[in-house]
Amino acid sequence: MRTSKKEQTREKIQQAAYQCVARYGFEKTTLDDIAREVNLNKASLYYYYKNKEDIFLDVTTTATRRFVESLQASTLEIPGGPAAQIRHYLLERSFYFIRLVADVHISEETLRQVEPRFQDLVRDVAEREVAFLAERIAAAKAAGEVTTPNAGRLAANLITLAEGIKEKAKAQAAGEVRDQSSIMADIRENLEFMLAMILRCSSPSQDA
Repeated sequence: MRTSKKEQTREKIQQAAYQCVARYGFEKTTLDDIAREVNLNKASLYYYYKNKEDIFLDVTTTATRRFVESLQASTLEIPGGPAAQIRHYLLERSFYFIRLVADVHISEETLRQVEPRFQDLVRDVAEREVAFLAERIAAAKAAGEVTTPNAGRLAANLITLAEGIKEKAKAQAAGEVRDQSSIMADIRENLEFMLAMILRCSSPSQDA
């Protein structure tokens, strides 16, 4: 299916915005920077986007959809059974959002402002995530790795659990000099601790 000229231009703007944010960080990137990168004037940019927050949301929602699709495909290749795949999926999705925030150098204040809109835009992704995990949970139940009367409900709650652990790790790191690897280590330790009580499989740390 051929994309329209407007859609092609929007894609170019998204690519330019990504390059600018990677170079300067979100806070320091301006619409003038993005316009120059894509060879448009600032007035023309307003035809496609109202502000750089809208561009950021477009870029991140597209990237998130692609990431989730790729993660779901790669998760099915993880050895060790459905429970190991569930653990891998929840960890990797948590790490993705930590890396994303770090890579674009976006402040917590700006993130809080755009996050509700982002969550609304990726609602379809959230639904696919629950469906994917529910299928893996059903497989884990059949393998005797988990006991649950409702795979869909457990899937939704596992995502909520992972999100809570991620947000707690971020909050604890606020005001401290900690790199993302330290935050991710906290997420791994706490998420694996909780999953060990839900799933009948040992974590790598328990095996060591």
